[in-house]
Order: sequence, then C-alpha cells, then structure tokens
Amino acid sequence: VMVLAVAIVAGWWAGVVGARHRAATGADLAALAAAHAQVRGLAPCAEAVQVARRNGVDVVGCGVHEGAVRVTVAVPVRVDVMGRSWPVTVRREAWAGPVSPGTGQAAW
Repeated sequence: VMVLAVAIVAGWWAGVVGARHRAATGADLAALAAAHAQVRGLAPCAEAVQVARRNGVDVVGCGVHEGAVRVTVAVPVRVDVMGRSWPVTVRREAWAGPVSPGTGQAAW
C-alpha cells in the first residue's frame, strides 16, 4: 500500500512540476518576444499571445510599464489520483524590457 501511495504522489508531482517548467519557459519566451516587439514598435501583447500559443501556454495577463513588458501565463493540468481527476492551473510570470541606464535596475 505504501509503495502504491508513493507511486501515486510521485506521478502527480511529476505532472505538476512538468507543467511548472512548461509555464515558466512559455512565460519567459513570451515576455522576450513581447519586449522585442515593443522595441520594433509592434503590439507587444499580441506577440506574447502568439509565442505563448506556439509553446502550449495561455496568456492570462500582459502589460507594459515604462517600456518593460510583464506577461502572466497559465497551463491547465489534470491531476488523476485513483480514478478521480482534479483540474489544476499552474501560473507563471515573466517580464522583459530595458534596464535603467546607470542603475542596473529594471523598469518594473
């Protein structure tokens, strides 16, 4: 019974950790693409949405503040334990943009 319980928890944990990594990577890529679009004079949040979709994540928040772009993404996961299933949403946030000259501090 103990081995079965450990196997169930390990499987659940692996699914959630995998979703966290996918969300973090998707958020980083979307934020970088959005910042690049911002510099080129394009719509940064539209670019973030496109890049996020290509990476299997959904943009749930996007904003620009002093030239820096902040992107929040979500990844839905279904956690299955002994025949029962629960929806879990993993969210991650990333930002990208210019650094304030001379301070080394980001605008956000």
